[in-house]
Amino acid sequence: MSRGQSGVGSSLFAKRCSDTGDTPGLVTFLADVLYELGRVSLDHALAKWAIMLSLGILLVFFVALNEKKQIVTTMRGCFDEVRTWE
Repeated sequence: MSRGQSGVGSSLFAKRCSDTGDTPGLVTFLADVLYELGRVSLDHALAKWAIMLSLGILLVFFVALNEKKQIVTTMRGCFDEVRTWE
């Protein structure tokens, strides 16, 4: 491991848990995940591309889920039109 990494124990999430004895929330966990992704992407170019690709795929899924009502309505209209062909 480079840059003085000592594994999972060095993450912000693990440090906060051990220092305070608290159970950290979702925001702390997500902040730690983003921190670790950023740190890994600084060391490895391939990791940077993989992170960007996964974020792009997640963005596409997020947009698709938010637009699902419009997509389903359009699909129903197409199916109804095809049924009238019979």
